[in-house]
Amino acid sequence: MMFLIIFIFNTSSIENEPFSSKMGRMNLVDSLQYQDQFTSTKNCFASVYSADDSKTFGYFQAVLVLGFSLQTMSPGYDRVLITDIQLQGKKQLMPILRKAWTHIIYRSPIIIPNNLSISKKEKDHLFKLHCWSLQNYSKVIFLGADTLLFSSISNLFDVPAPSASIDYYSLENDRRYPLFNSDFMIINPNVPDYLGLLYLTGEYILKIKKDNLLDKENNKKISVRFIINEYFKKSITIINFVFSHENGGEPNTFYGDPDHKYFEVMTKSVHFGGMKPWLFVKSSVYMTAWNAIAAYTYEQLDVPFSSSFRTDYSNQFVQQYMDIRSKMNTKIINIEDNNENEYNNDIYPSDIKHGVRYVLSLIFLMLFGSLLFVKSTVNHSNSLNSFVIKMGEKINEFVKLENLNE
Repeated sequence: MMFLIIFIFNTSSIENEPFSSKMGRMNLVDSLQYQDQFTSTKNCFASVYSADDSKTFGYFQAVLVLGFSLQTMSPGYDRVLITDIQLQGKKQLMPILRKAWTHIIYRSPIIIPNNLSISKKEKDHLFKLHCWSLQNYSKVIFLGADTLLFSSISNLFDVPAPSASIDYYSLENDRRYPLFNSDFMIINPNVPDYLGLLYLTGEYILKIKKDNLLDKENNKKISVRFIINEYFKKSITIINFVFSHENGGEPNTFYGDPDHKYFEVMTKSVHFGGMKPWLFVKSSVYMTAWNAIAAYTYEQLDVPFSSSFRTDYSNQFVQQYMDIRSKMNTKIINIEDNNENEYNNDIYPSDIKHGVRYVLSLIFLMLFGSLLFVKSTVNHSNSLNSFVIKMGEKINEFVKLENLNE
C-alpha cells in the first residue's frame, strides 16, 4: 500500500499540485524514511515531545512523569514517544527519556509547502499529527505530555476508535464550541486519516492566512485542536468523563473540591490543559499530586532533576499512589495468611460459611444421606425408589444452581 501511494505521487503532475495535497504527500513520504523500532505489543500508549522551554524544561519533565505513571499504572504495553528528529543529537536527553519510554520514534517537523511561514509554536502543536503515522500498531491511546494517571486506563483499548474525552476546559471558556480533548484520544493509525488530517491542515492554514490579511488587527492562530475536531466530528465516540479530567489548576473543579471526602476524586487521569503543574503558580490538589509524583519519578529513574516539593502530605500521596499500583497487580488473595492450620481449611469460602446457602446445603446433604439409608433398608420398595429418584433429581438441580451462582 505504501509503495502504491508513492507510485501514484510520482506519476502525478506535481507542478500544479494544490497546496493541501502537496502538504499531505510531502509529510507522508518524509515519515516513510524513518526506521521505527520493532513493536512489542499490538496496541500502545503514545505521546509527543517536539519543543520545550529552555528555562524550565517543563515538557521534558512532563513526558518523564507521564511515562513513569504509564509504567506504574498500565504496564505491559509499549510506551511510544514521538520526538523531533532534531533532538536525536541531544545525547544528554535521549538516555533519560528511554528510562520512562520503551520506544523513542523520530519524525521531522511538519513540512509546510511553498515556504509558507507559520510560527514555531503553531508548527510544534501540529507535530502530534504524526501519531497517525504509527501504522505498526492497531490501536493507540494518545495522551498529551501534561497528563498524569491515577489508575490503569488500558481497558480503553477495547473501545472503538476514534474516541476521546470531552474538553471541559474549552467548554467552560467558550460554550459555543463544545470540543473533544485531542490530548486524550483512542485512534487507529492509518494512511487515509494521516493524509486527510494533513490535507485539512493545509486548507486550514490557507484560510487563516487569508483571514489575517483581511483583518490584521485580530490575527487568528492555527489550532491543531480545531483541525482534529473538525476531521473526526462525525465519527468520534465520547468516552466516560471518569477516564479523563481537564484541570486548569483550580482547586474547585468539575468534581467539586477533592479535599473533601464527599467529592472524593474518582477520575483515572488528569490533563492540565491550562496552567502547567511544573510552574506551580496556583495550588490545587491536582498540582500537588503531579509535583509529588514528579519528585518521586526523579528519584526512581535517577535523573538529574531535583525537587524540594517533598512534604508530609506529598509523601503520603506518593505512598497511596504506589499502594494503588500494588493492589492493581495483586489479582489472587493469599488465603494461607489467614489460616492458622492449612490442614484444617474449611470447604466453603468465608462469605458463605455462615450464610443461608450454607445452612440449606447442609440440610439437603443430610436429607440426601437419610434417604439413601432408608432406601437401603426397605429392600428397594418401588414407591420409595420413585420418591428417592425424584428427590435426587431435585438435589442435582440445586447443586447445579449452586455452581452457577458461584
